[in-house]
Amino acid sequence: MTAGLNERTGSRSPSTSFFKMRRHLSCQGTSSFTPVTRNTRAGHTCGPEACSPREPSCGAPGQGLNATPGRGSQSFWPGIDAEGEQKRRQCAVCDTHAPLQPRRDPLAHPPPQYPFQQVVADLFQLDGHTYIAVADRLSGWLEVEHLSGDATSARLITVFRRWFKRIGIPEELSCDGGTNLTSQESRGFLDTWRVRLRVSSAHYPQSNGRAEAAVKCAKRLLRGNTGRNGSLDTDAAAWAIMQYLNTPPQGSEASPAQLITGRQLRDAIPVDASLYEVSERWAWLLRERERAMARSVDSAASRHDQTAHNLEPLTPGLWTRILNPGSGRWDRAGTVLETTAPRQYLVRLDGSGPTTIRNRHHLRPLTCVQAHDDGTTAMPGATPPSQGRPQRHRQAPRHLLDYVLGNATPQATH
Repeated sequence: MTAGLNERTGSRSPSTSFFKMRRHLSCQGTSSFTPVTRNTRAGHTCGPEACSPREPSCGAPGQGLNATPGRGSQSFWPGIDAEGEQKRRQCAVCDTHAPLQPRRDPLAHPPPQYPFQQVVADLFQLDGHTYIAVADRLSGWLEVEHLSGDATSARLITVFRRWFKRIGIPEELSCDGGTNLTSQESRGFLDTWRVRLRVSSAHYPQSNGRAEAAVKCAKRLLRGNTGRNGSLDTDAAAWAIMQYLNTPPQGSEASPAQLITGRQLRDAIPVDASLYEVSERWAWLLRERERAMARSVDSAASRHDQTAHNLEPLTPGLWTRILNPGSGRWDRAGTVLETTAPRQYLVRLDGSGPTTIRNRHHLRPLTCVQAHDDGTTAMPGATPPSQGRPQRHRQAPRHLLDYVLGNATPQATH
């Protein structure tokens, strides 16, 4: 190495792999192995293939995939870039502590054309009691019901049937995928009433943001206004809800009550009596509300386009890492079973085996073989091994390693 690198010849020597980098390498020291550097100004050393690290380390632990080649640029041996990237992709610790995936372009959801065409529902807890909030996406009309006892599917069906008689049958009902809302009994009831059920991803409130906003609003209205055992049969709770219905939301000229009934509701606050009459601008207010919702969707899309990145879709059978919402780490794994909706996947968790609906934002595909703590490996795109009886590893005897085994008679290789 110190004598210089000769031109490439037919025979391969240990220094042949360094020929392409000969103008960027410098010697440091005169030991039996002479380190060389890729950047003479930086003074960083590097070594040949015989001295490249073989331990299962990614070279830049905890610094991400982009930091691995950056750290490797200070050293050199044949195949350093490919080896560093491979070790990073095989590092289970780095994958577990990887940062969140980038935001994606929002999916355009068509705005409703008339009141109560699209409604959202969500259950919530307040002071140890269970409630359900239902809101109209167009007008913002809010309904709250106290679920005394267990929030079973039969109890929810009774509540929905009473609401449908009062507000009409919606075309779409959005929920967060609770078992009492997505049970076979609840789905059968919604199918009978011709209501399409839209289930959002687990632990991803952005996919059902209107329902989350309705829950926050309901909690503010009910806190301190409920009766004994969480009952809503109080004057304070009724007045709070009526004042909300008479208040125009931000960015709108009309209140939910005006959009639905064409007039203000008479509540505990005295106002001019003309506000209780049906407004001649009722139809115009509804159309203006629809246009405002369309502008809001376009504005949100333009804001997301500045930093959003689309993720590749997943295919059934792919083995993925799953973000744990509690710890914020990718310490769970599962297999994609099917695509339930755009950017939503039905995933079977490893170990316990339950299924869950997860958003693509919380799924990271396993790209290559990774070693687990128990010594097993994870293969990309493969179904995890079943928890059956252990199988004995079979391999040919050592004295047959120099032979080609097949259906024919073994023949010696030369």
